[in-house]
Amino acid sequence: MFHKCGLRTNLSNWRGLLLSNFLANSPLSWLNFNLIPYIAKQRILPDTQVATQRGVQTRDLMSYLSGVKGWARRNKVTVYGLQRDQMKGFDHLLPQGFYDAISAFGVTKQGGSLSPVKSTLTMSLGHHYLNDLLSNDPDTLIITTSKAQKADLHLPDDKLQTTIGMVEATDDSHIFSRSLPSLRRNVLAMEHFQVDNPRACIEDFTFPKFIRRAPITLLRKIVKQNVISKARALLSLQPISRTDAADLDTQIRLKVHAEIGMPFAPNSDIFTLPTDLHGLDFPSIALFNDSIAIDGLHRDLNHPIPSYGTLAHITLADWTCTINNCTNPLDGDGLSSSFTQYPGRIPYGWIVAQQAMSSLSLQLSLKHTHIDGILSGEMFGNKNPLIARPDGNTIRQMAATTPLLPSSTAGTSTWASDSSMIPVAASAFDNKSVTTAITGPSTLVLKIDGQNVSILHGKLMGIIAALSLSDPGDNDSILYTDHLNSVRLIDDSKTAVDHNTAWEVSIPSRMNYEADHYTLSVQRHVHQLPTAPIPTFFMDEFTFYTREDGWIESNIRDYTAKSHTRNTATLATASNHQRMALQLYDTKPPPEYSYTHTYSAYLAVVQLYACSSQLPTADLETPLCWLGCKVIDDQHHIFVDCP
Repeated sequence: MFHKCGLRTNLSNWRGLLLSNFLANSPLSWLNFNLIPYIAKQRILPDTQVATQRGVQTRDLMSYLSGVKGWARRNKVTVYGLQRDQMKGFDHLLPQGFYDAISAFGVTKQGGSLSPVKSTLTMSLGHHYLNDLLSNDPDTLIITTSKAQKADLHLPDDKLQTTIGMVEATDDSHIFSRSLPSLRRNVLAMEHFQVDNPRACIEDFTFPKFIRRAPITLLRKIVKQNVISKARALLSLQPISRTDAADLDTQIRLKVHAEIGMPFAPNSDIFTLPTDLHGLDFPSIALFNDSIAIDGLHRDLNHPIPSYGTLAHITLADWTCTINNCTNPLDGDGLSSSFTQYPGRIPYGWIVAQQAMSSLSLQLSLKHTHIDGILSGEMFGNKNPLIARPDGNTIRQMAATTPLLPSSTAGTSTWASDSSMIPVAASAFDNKSVTTAITGPSTLVLKIDGQNVSILHGKLMGIIAALSLSDPGDNDSILYTDHLNSVRLIDDSKTAVDHNTAWEVSIPSRMNYEADHYTLSVQRHVHQLPTAPIPTFFMDEFTFYTREDGWIESNIRDYTAKSHTRNTATLATASNHQRMALQLYDTKPPPEYSYTHTYSAYLAVVQLYACSSQLPTADLETPLCWLGCKVIDDQHHIFVDCP
């Protein structure tokens, strides 16, 4: 109850606003909460209708349309399209048009929980009607790979095909067809997105006027809140070329430099390095652009909606065989090829992603984890009898040949696993040693390869290995582990995962001690341990991989950013007369307060320009020619005599 006015003891001066709104909105909110998953499960909405579609983002639609355009150019096929905004009641000049719209669509309560779903379901009726018309239309746009059209199948994806009729976002839509008569018959609406140029929001931006020079800490906050937030939203829709992104970074750096008032511009790499790597931590458009493009490529190829994923697979198959001579452009030697001359035949975001992947110091590949095409012989024309699907025998063979003795505590159906990592606080790119131990009826110790691993990988690998070693027919098998998440989540028919505290004097505690002893003691001989098999069975169909780090299952945007900044920091130590070299100094990162919150932050400015070799000193202010001539640096010398 809310008091409106007057005496508080008078009940007429109180209003039950909260209670009345709760009673009105709760049933509709509950219905909306259950209706959206039901719509997705039953596939009531068409795949290419974005609004209220679970698992679909606006950038997916942009990439989808780019794939259609690329297919048409690759196959030299004319595709007709028509754009039109969906007519609504208030678009009519006469009142009767508005009344007709109300009769046809009804009026939804603005701001209600069900308003978006009701509007989307109404609009989807026309989409389904168009799909029915396309089933009998000989000019329907059906996309397949170039090799499939020639009946020359090279890849399993050559069997895929997708029908494209309309792409729809809220009240905007886009329809495709192979002929103008078909387009006239089937026209309903079109999709139209007005994508702003990120360059405009940076070129038009100006810092506010201050009485005194603004500190660099304040300039960074202004750039992040007023420039980067807008640019990142636009880049999420459509990445730009890497050259243009670098130019935008230069514009931001020069605008900040003009506000600081120093005579010479700072180094862009030091300008954008994080503070823990002794930079100034200004955001980088180029880094955002690369990360968004790489993440978008991964999302397209692993998209949960079949239509988007099918089109992405067809595009990659054509890119591989039609354009790149049957060499995967996202893995191995294909990463060294440049495809900047194919902006209309390949989605431009994919080209940017491929360039960014090849430019990383740890060259990033996007591998296909499914091997069905290799096992069946479809990819190479014949089946190799020596290639078989892993079935767990590798782990059992390792356990059979290990010199370690079985547990003296365990019975025939009791297992325990544990893991260790040295050093304990190692980050993603630090050198580390991760081992896992399984003990019970047999004992096995394995090492986990790669730098992008943690102790959690070791614990999960221990659980997987123990399940592989256990008897599949023994339903009484027990696995003891101290990984609490697995204890809560794993419920396998072969084993019951139990969790016991370490201080219990029991079989579980003694077996946990044995597993812990093995995994710690072998750290001194980690190079002699067998390598654990990679459990790729639960990875995405396309997963990132590097030779040094192995499979990258973490956030690819964060991984790309960290990989880029570490490489930039390494290169910066060798440039600018080694002003960024830290061999003789404390390697601990500096405190962030001096770079992010200090009111003046003059020392941070001096550090930026000193590390960039752009700090004005007596040596830089010499009257002699700055190009090395032994004469006075005047205008006549610069424009007439200076070579």
